[in-house]
Amino acid sequence: MYDISLALSLIVAIDPNQIKGVLLGSVVRKKEFVSCMISSLRHLEIVHMILTAGSVVLNPITGAYSDELNQMIAGLGQSLVLMYEDPFLKALPTITRDIILPT
Repeated sequence: MYDISLALSLIVAIDPNQIKGVLLGSVVRKKEFVSCMISSLRHLEIVHMILTAGSVVLNPITGAYSDELNQMIAGLGQSLVLMYEDPFLKALPTITRDIILPT
């Protein structure tokens, strides 16, 4: 199981004329509700985002020139995770807030 948390603050503008035509049954059915809301959307903006994670998971390395090279690259990845996982995880909320989605 992965320990990932994403907090978003959004600005949403919806066309009230589109909402007036929504039937009550559409609100109860999830698929129809989502499509109705998307069709009435006029503006969507992410104004704040914070991403946190509990750990870094490395995927297996394959497809390099040889198995030895795959193992060497995997070892390098594991070394980087051992050295930089904690500082990266501590900095991740700031990275997402200030660099990926600057205000």
